[in-house]
Amino acid sequence: MKIGRISFGQDYGEIGYFSRFNPQTSKYKYANWGSRKWEYYYVEKILTDIGIKGKQVVDVGIGRPIDSDFYKFYVKSGCFLTGFDPDGRLKPVTVLSKKCKIIRSSAEKMKTGTKKADIVVVISAFEHFPEKVFKQTIKEIYRIIKDNGHLIVTLDMTVCNHKKSAPWAILEKTINKIPPQENSLPLPKNYAPLSLERFLKLVSLYFYVKDSKIFNSELNRWLRVYSWSWNSCVAYIHLYKK
Repeated sequence: MKIGRISFGQDYGEIGYFSRFNPQTSKYKYANWGSRKWEYYYVEKILTDIGIKGKQVVDVGIGRPIDSDFYKFYVKSGCFLTGFDPDGRLKPVTVLSKKCKIIRSSAEKMKTGTKKADIVVVISAFEHFPEKVFKQTIKEIYRIIKDNGHLIVTLDMTVCNHKKSAPWAILEKTINKIPPQENSLPLPKNYAPLSLERFLKLVSLYFYVKDSKIFNSELNRWLRVYSWSWNSCVAYIHLYKK
């Protein structure tokens, strides 16, 4: 099927997985390792298809400009960008251009007006949030996004046969009542990996996917984009405000 101009082999409507066989980019810093080369490719393409020139875009967990330069896409696009990141090494406000800036702020308490954002982007950040913070952030995104707004998400997810939780899988661990810092103990038998169905259920009060039918929701080995030892893959989700 096709999503915008991106072709994928599996039919997930507007839900899908990246694999090593999908298109990727290497033009951005930190797009040459892990999953970013797929994630940046997807986000850039989907935002280009939506059309963001002159629109209000919010990037949650944008990171420091010195670490990642995907912000250059926003600057070139002509959108009005407000990035939020709690990294203490950031200035209170980092000016990227006349239209683009980063504010040092936690995601669950963003400093912006209600229904101001046309599009909210969250690139590989939600999996790092404890469940309580994640739920507060989803509610906050719902507050700041316009009624016809888009929520574009990429999400690291561990696969079902892993023995231990990944260090970054904080959302998954806290949903399962496991301390975020616990990375060494074997997982309990009732441990439930963060699936797309579970993620969609977590956000279902506020956001939906237009075609919510999911075919083959299992994360099999051919769909992984990280190393075999990391035992994980990345999903992209294009959501709409309810």
